[in-house]
Amino acid sequence: MAIADKAYRNGYEQEFELELLDGEGNKTGWRVWVKDITCDAAVAVTEEYRAKSTDLMLRSSKVDGDNMTVDIPEGDRGKLWQSEVSDKYIACISRWDFQGEALVNDDDGEPDCTYENKVIFMRMPVFAPQVTAKIDAISGFTKPSK
Repeated sequence: MAIADKAYRNGYEQEFELELLDGEGNKTGWRVWVKDITCDAAVAVTEEYRAKSTDLMLRSSKVDGDNMTVDIPEGDRGKLWQSEVSDKYIACISRWDFQGEALVNDDDGEPDCTYENKVIFMRMPVFAPQVTAKIDAISGFTKPSK
């Protein structure tokens, strides 16, 4: 068995199933599979936002002689951080099964698990907390130390 097989057998690339509940706590029959917050897709999001943050700092830097100042517009760094956190949770959704139900319009049929559809899904106030709670529960940093 390869080292990678041992490392990933029960690791962060494992999918975990979540059956979604409706607003009253009843089972819907709809399922979403998620991965740990350190999965490859979430790490790629972090790297993307690091590049955006670096770009923001470079564009906001001014050099005057021997002095360099960074004047980042109010709220820009916070907006980037907030978007990164949201996109990391979205990236952790690996697939779903809505049993043929459409996401928004009845005529659309079951949606593909694309970034755009994940964003729409995660804006639904009943489901987003369930998904983020499941990701937090399976992610290593949320486990209590012993």
